[in-house]
Amino acid sequence: MSERQEQDMHTDASQAFTTLVTGASAGIGFQVAQRLAATAPGALVITGRNQARLDEAVSSLQGRSSGPVRGVACDQRHRASIDQLLEALHGLPPVLQLVANVGVNPVHQQGPGRTHSTDYALFADTLTTNVTHTFYLLSRLLPAMRQARAGRIVLVGSMAYRYGLPGQVSYNVSKSALVGLKNTIVSEYGAAGIGCHLVNPGIVLNERTERLRRRLPDAEQPLPLTESQVAEAIVSLLADANAEPRGRELDL
Repeated sequence: MSERQEQDMHTDASQAFTTLVTGASAGIGFQVAQRLAATAPGALVITGRNQARLDEAVSSLQGRSSGPVRGVACDQRHRASIDQLLEALHGLPPVLQLVANVGVNPVHQQGPGRTHSTDYALFADTLTTNVTHTFYLLSRLLPAMRQARAGRIVLVGSMAYRYGLPGQVSYNVSKSALVGLKNTIVSEYGAAGIGCHLVNPGIVLNERTERLRRRLPDAEQPLPLTESQVAEAIVSLLADANAEPRGRELDL
């Protein structure tokens, strides 16, 4: 990130604010949090399902951040857990920066399965976690952004929906829905100073995706990315005051 972008990030709002990164105890989310800890003003809050890993991540980030860092256990599969996260945010400055990184892909645990053999409950659970509860969290954070007339949101999608990657229909559909969510946020709140972007990574190099690539050797796949490359793109969008006013959909 350039020096100018860091300055833009610091001057985006005239008040103190909180940055929230979901799914940040490891992987892309943690890489994003590392960069934001060094640049973003105010408090940094990260979420994760595993408390031990979350505590370890917070300990690492505290050495990089000039402001407070807090880890809140949150399982986005459950609305009640999101409500507990929202309660934990009380007393902090309003969340004016959000990286919505949580996303589950059941193929990593259960293997690929074609549409005709996909379990209804599994499909519904994937959409609940990746779409419905992302919407729910956003809907509760938007009022403070409207009041501040400032807000920067990055949704983490996937190129999978563009390729129609076989064997993971629930994941593909859930990520395609984020396009509509991003566009709606921009059309409804863009005039209030709230920007919303969507980053669609291709195959990201990690242990889970390596297993997936071995299971789907014949599927058309984009060139693999590192988690660091994806994180850098996300943070750059947050920091870019000149980003597309209607919100960018960035394919990586």
